[in-house]
Amino acid sequence: MILTASSLALLIVLTVIGFAAGVDTDRWLATWVAPAFAGVIGLIILALIPVMPFTEQFARQSTPQQYWSSPTFKRINRVLSTAWGAAVVVIGISRLVAAAIKDRPGSHTALELVFSAVIPVVILVCMLKFSKSYPERVSQAHSQPVN
Repeated sequence: MILTASSLALLIVLTVIGFAAGVDTDRWLATWVAPAFAGVIGLIILALIPVMPFTEQFARQSTPQQYWSSPTFKRINRVLSTAWGAAVVVIGISRLVAAAIKDRPGSHTALELVFSAVIPVVILVCMLKFSKSYPERVSQAHSQPVN
């Protein structure tokens, strides 16, 4: 799967940098890489939509092959991948804000917690609900099974 391979390649590069660099770089990586990683993965998800939406790779595992080329199947996966890509980018941005807050003298722990945990968890819960309900709504509207 393209997203898995991209994630693995990015992690390998970051691991090599982490081992090759000094202690100062380790601190910088620990602060900034996780949020940046989320943003990059979100952008990869969005970039893959015209080629093959990442959700389509998973949906094919549970959808009969006869539906793979249907406009409904394609639409569902484009919408889901767009939503997930945007959500992951927003999570990355939220975590970047949290890292910036933490990195400032006199940081605000509650505010950092909101950006590092609360917002990402709310986004993930909303996306999981949307991912479950959207295909069912579209399928019912088009009377065509998709999963």
